[in-house]
Amino acid sequence: MIIISFFLLSVIAKVSNAHEHKEKHQRMGSHGMVLFTDGTNLYANHLPLYRKPHDYQLIYQVNTNQNQNIIDYLQGHATKLSDHYLTQMVTILPAPFDLNRLVNQQSLVIAATVFKGHFERGGKSWLNGIKFEFEKMLVNKKITLVESSGKAKAQQWLVRELALKTDKLFIHLINEKPSFDAIILGKNCADTASTNTMLVEQTSDEKSSLLLTTSCQQQSILYYETQDFSE
Repeated sequence: MIIISFFLLSVIAKVSNAHEHKEKHQRMGSHGMVLFTDGTNLYANHLPLYRKPHDYQLIYQVNTNQNQNIIDYLQGHATKLSDHYLTQMVTILPAPFDLNRLVNQQSLVIAATVFKGHFERGGKSWLNGIKFEFEKMLVNKKITLVESSGKAKAQQWLVRELALKTDKLFIHLINEKPSFDAIILGKNCADTASTNTMLVEQTSDEKSSLLLTTSCQQQSILYYETQDFSE
């Protein structure tokens, strides 16, 4: 009886450990990202989806030995209110990893291929085997899918202060379908006292209305995506 009990406890422990391992690594996969810059630092925005393992909005400040090269390219044709984020888009495809490492703010240095354009939509490989170090988390939000209510809704934008205190990053929060992923850079913003939890409401999700009513003297669209969040 003692031997049987020990065997059953051993089996239960192994099943429990296997379950915990699966839970800890439930977001393994290929996690593409789009790169953007404020002119000084380089940032990576995880390309989220409504479904696992990609169901998180994550933005990190990153560092590589190609930072200045990538920043120069991203700013190549930047003009106020232009669509240069399309013509100058840079995405990366890292080696497969568990996204929970970034969710949980664990250290991560990983090799990635850098593409000019979207790596899934005709982008061209540019830099290979570049090591990206994820240094500082700016955004960490789980996407909770809510079916459309059919009513007009206010769009919510999260605000993050950057190294230059008069610059701010506005990140659209993805929620109810249909939605969109968007990042706007505000320059020379007078309201330097705003907290990181500030929300900006906007009653339209049309791209022409993406520019927000803020104290910033200049706004630039760094990223805008609707295809992955349509009905």
